[in-house]
Amino acid sequence: MNILTKDRIYFLLKDPRWSFIWWHVNWMDAEHGHPDPGSPAIRIHDVTDIIFDGKNSHSYVEIEEGIGYIDHWYFNLPNPGRNYCAEVGIKRQRGWFVISRSNTLFVPRAGPSASHEERWSTIEMT
Repeated sequence: MNILTKDRIYFLLKDPRWSFIWWHVNWMDAEHGHPDPGSPAIRIHDVTDIIFDGKNSHSYVEIEEGIGYIDHWYFNLPNPGRNYCAEVGIKRQRGWFVISRSNTLFVPRAGPSASHEERWSTIEMT
């Protein structure tokens, strides 16, 4: 079995401001027989502190340009310290058709910790 036979998306953190998204989608299968044509797109949802059901994100950013011709994208994250989820799908006139949804990605805060407290560990040598 070929590992790339299934549509998938991976959402990886580069740093608090940038992420990397990679996907494998058979666009012809996704469009096959559907009467409402659409365009391939990626949505990055802010899902901080919610149980995401596909429709209830705080906000999302959509990328459409060239998505059907490439398989990866570096994405500038809107805000550090949030949770994000990416979807690859088809934007149609009647709505959004999800092909694959990524893992939830926690993005740490940008900058040093606000805590100045020292923490020491004891290591026993035998």
